[in-house]
Amino acid sequence: PSSLDTLLDVATLGWTGLAWGAPQTFNTAITLARGKFVLREQYVLDQSGDDPSGAERDRLAQGLISMLGYAVTTDLMVFGVVPYLDKRLERNVGGARRARSDRGIGDVRLFGRYTVWRENFTGGLARVSPILGLELPTGDDNARDAFGPLPADVQRGSGSWDPFGGLVFTYQHLDFEVDAQLSYQANTAGGNFEFGDVARADASLQYRLWPRELGRGVPADIMAYEVAIFRYALAGWREKAASDSDSFSYLRTSGYGPILLAILMAAAAEMIGGHFLLRMWSGTAAIIHLILAGYALVWLLGDYQAMRTRLLELGGEDFRVRLGIRWDATIPTGNISGVRRLSAPPNKSRDYLDATPLGRPTYLIEMKQPVHVSGPYGFGRTITQIGVAVDDEELFEKRLVEVLGVPRG
Repeated sequence: PSSLDTLLDVATLGWTGLAWGAPQTFNTAITLARGKFVLREQYVLDQSGDDPSGAERDRLAQGLISMLGYAVTTDLMVFGVVPYLDKRLERNVGGARRARSDRGIGDVRLFGRYTVWRENFTGGLARVSPILGLELPTGDDNARDAFGPLPADVQRGSGSWDPFGGLVFTYQHLDFEVDAQLSYQANTAGGNFEFGDVARADASLQYRLWPRELGRGVPADIMAYEVAIFRYALAGWREKAASDSDSFSYLRTSGYGPILLAILMAAAAEMIGGHFLLRMWSGTAAIIHLILAGYALVWLLGDYQAMRTRLLELGGEDFRVRLGIRWDATIPTGNISGVRRLSAPPNKSRDYLDATPLGRPTYLIEMKQPVHVSGPYGFGRTITQIGVAVDDEELFEKRLVEVLGVPRG
């Protein structure tokens, strides 16, 4: 029979006070600084079919694997792995196709890793770390359906206490990382069945293609952007918008608030309805859908709170244009060649940015020299024109005269 094994690393986040990314490697090789932790979510697909016998067995197992690791010291790390499994087996019985399935929490794995040898050198390090752990019988190993007890390969648990150990080698450089592991798990008897022991040899290679030079750069900007999304979504309602003469709001004139409310209500209904519909097909797919839909709702809330508090600021030296958590540009006032009041949509070009939530801009800011605009997830673009709209046009035009010394164009 053929077999297909797939693993998708959904998210790997470490907490330091903000957030850092952890290496994309197998769980036992992940390393963090002392006192930090990592949370990783993985989707696993295991499918076997093409049964040459008359039974035509087809087995599909899906899992959402949650791993939490904590660095007790610089050498000692402890881990816990909790799987949520969805298993299904189809086979021919008595001339009919029979399907048997089960879903829920599987066997939990607890293990630790201790670094016994480490060599630091300029631009990298090498280390050797033994691992030791235990797989606990937390998954149900006696599940039944209308046909009786489920087969062992459909059960979520083994019913046994299974120790395992191994050795992990890591070679890390600024440009790449190599991880290798040898491990052995002794599977004991549980109930009326005993799985065979498992010996594994794993290897992982990571090579940084971009950015070629390390710095704060895009990776850190991506993490900072993620933190900003959750900060504004969960705590943004506490912040008050500035009320000085340099700051100008833009939400009211756009009508974005009522439209966003309708979007959030529709999205929440879709998230709940879609979750229950997907559960009929796959519990794992339902969970992934719930996570992605929940993230979309958090992003919309964070973006709105950022629009409410991060206003346009026209100071004596700079014009700060911000659109929620989407765009952020600082334009030196000496670089502004003109400000035009718009009666029709502007001609859009590659060097133009529309910085309004909805509708069309009422003012076009033109620049003498290109300006970089920071965008989502560390990306950006270069522009020479930007369109804006404000709630109080009279005060805005008065401020334009004060700052630029000439009336609007």
